[in-house]
Amino acid sequence: MHETLESIQTRSKKLIDGNIKVYFALFSIAVAMCSKEAQIAAILIFSILSIHAVGKNFLKIIEVPIFFLVTSLLVILFTIDGKTVYEIWGLEITDRSVDVCISTLLRATATLFIVGYLVVTTTLPEFISAIKFLPDFMRELMMFSYRAIQILYDEVEKLDLSANSRLGFSNMKRSLKTSSLIAYSLFLKSMVRSRRFELAMVSRCYSGKFPSQYNMSATNRNTFLALILATFILTSAIYGFWI
Repeated sequence: MHETLESIQTRSKKLIDGNIKVYFALFSIAVAMCSKEAQIAAILIFSILSIHAVGKNFLKIIEVPIFFLVTSLLVILFTIDGKTVYEIWGLEITDRSVDVCISTLLRATATLFIVGYLVVTTTLPEFISAIKFLPDFMRELMMFSYRAIQILYDEVEKLDLSANSRLGFSNMKRSLKTSSLIAYSLFLKSMVRSRRFELAMVSRCYSGKFPSQYNMSATNRNTFLALILATFILTSAIYGFWI
């Protein structure tokens, strides 16, 4: 059975829930940029929280970003000038490239783990419900974009399955023709689905604000745990800054 991101999010085991979960993640991103100690603390905390929440699914979520991060680090490692510390196949690794590589690795990994935790435990409607400090039109635009992506992905899956069942990708010539037809059909179907979506909202007296059905209030336990973890990350940042 195909498992969607939404099903992973709804079944995740959350030690921290409610609006405080979103605020804690955003606060951690900001603090983690201050020092390496804070980044290490964020990596440890959010890796534990994420694995507890969804288990091995967390690794599936971050495996593609990790791949691009590793390739980027390799480019950094061999392209920055400095004092040569190692040479392999004519490529030099310098002291500055190692420092930049380690700094980039910690900063990117910390941010990735924090955002990954937010992704696997928070649906977009829950996230939008938490960021009420943003203007209404921005939150509305985020919701519409999310809905449009869902529509496009759903239509692409149906068209791709239909084309494969008719051997539409059996060779290069057929693949090019099939891809062009899928793109054309996708454009038309997405317009029709978007129009239906708009009519559905108008028929339900849509006034420009999405109603939220999520109870995002945090319990005392959630708040207390978030404060402890946030204090730990902040203390690590202050310690690293003064050291």
